[in-house]
Amino acid sequence: MNYHLPDDTADFELSLTPQHDHFDLYMRLRRPGDAGDLQRGPFIVTLDFVALRGLTFDPLAYGATLRDALFADPEARTMFAEARAASLDIGRRLRVRLRVPPELHLLRWEMLLDPRSGRQLALESNLLLTRHLDSDEYQSVHLRPRGHVRALVAVATASNLSDYRLASIDARTEITRVRAALTGIRVDTLGDDVPCTLAALGERLRVGDGVDILYLIAHGAFIHGAAKLYLAGTDTKVVVADGSMLADLLRSLDERRPRLVVLASCESAGDGLAATLATLAPQLALAGVPAVVAMQGRISMETIKGFAPVFFSELLRDGLADRALAMARQAVRERTDWWLPVLYTRLREGRIWALPKDTTVVPPGLASPYRALDAFTMGDAALFFGRDALIEEGYQRWEASDRRFLAVVGASGSGKSSLAMAGLLPRFQRDLDEPQRLSYCAPVNTPCVPCAMPSVAREYVCYTILLSDWRVSRSCC
Repeated sequence: MNYHLPDDTADFELSLTPQHDHFDLYMRLRRPGDAGDLQRGPFIVTLDFVALRGLTFDPLAYGATLRDALFADPEARTMFAEARAASLDIGRRLRVRLRVPPELHLLRWEMLLDPRSGRQLALESNLLLTRHLDSDEYQSVHLRPRGHVRALVAVATASNLSDYRLASIDARTEITRVRAALTGIRVDTLGDDVPCTLAALGERLRVGDGVDILYLIAHGAFIHGAAKLYLAGTDTKVVVADGSMLADLLRSLDERRPRLVVLASCESAGDGLAATLATLAPQLALAGVPAVVAMQGRISMETIKGFAPVFFSELLRDGLADRALAMARQAVRERTDWWLPVLYTRLREGRIWALPKDTTVVPPGLASPYRALDAFTMGDAALFFGRDALIEEGYQRWEASDRRFLAVVGASGSGKSSLAMAGLLPRFQRDLDEPQRLSYCAPVNTPCVPCAMPSVAREYVCYTILLSDWRVSRSCC
């Protein structure tokens, strides 16, 4: 028998409809266990696009301007406050779903401030901010059980990226990092041994029943009104491909198209200034991909390094893409580009795989924080108790190493991963000026290899070594 905590998330939809000189805002609240909806509107919303463009590099001012426009009507502010209160009382989270016309997806909604607290909504741990974009393809979404989920990690790197003034991408390092976070599901790769050409990508996506998760790491740009991807040719040289070619490829897969596509490329969601339907992420959503995570500007590779492992490890907990995104944003919140990842989804619950038929849903309020044999993650820090002395000892040892390295050694099943992820890393972050520079290295067959990776050696590292699960030869060290 499988036990599952329900999606105890209230759904709050903000829908904007264009009028002659303004937008009409409609609000709808759906609460867990409540068969009815609470609806309000229309409220008049006037957006000053020129003013917003001038605030592009001031996230707080930009978010405040969006807030003042969206919640200009006092009744709209009250409705939002009541929705938040109701979600915390009846459920545990509030999913804020933005349903806006295509031209409004160019706005940076992830900077939106709470109308009462003034905090950035996208950084609230109990609030899931997503964007809704209808699809041209009206096929129903059929989800596979978690045990059958497959992922494809594709890294588009080329030997002459420097000719385009683009940073090099270490395909093996990126694949190793993400593969560790996706432990427990089948992971295929592209770009480590075979160049990530568009043709090769299509071949991998068509194998068998297709893949459920596509993670594409590539440089991208928004040039002359169109999304571009810097892929590789068979000669390992750069090939600049139009983003619409990827959308066409995914559309052609029909029922084999991925349920989730994660685009780790600059400006894959648009540059915030041009027509959004010409950008890549909305194109993929319109092509029928149920959930797309993309970047709405020039995101740094350092932010991607901190974002991706947390996103995928959290995704494996319950399959909820919007919750995983919220936790990943938390992990990189100290970086100036934390707000760049965007989620477009048409999944009702945000879940990318189906629950087993013999699943028993535990009612809200009776949910246990006990994780059974699963390890606690950084998102469980508030529920992790009883290891205070070990956490403090680990912190002191980490300090003694000049904040460079810590090995947690113990028998299999003794709780090393939980101690590292839910105890030590949150403790370390509280004292760091740059929390994003923490890295967590998952176990591999040769434990010394991750330590030698340049990307890891340059960072502050908490390295959990499960020596009881390995046979370590002298040659690997």
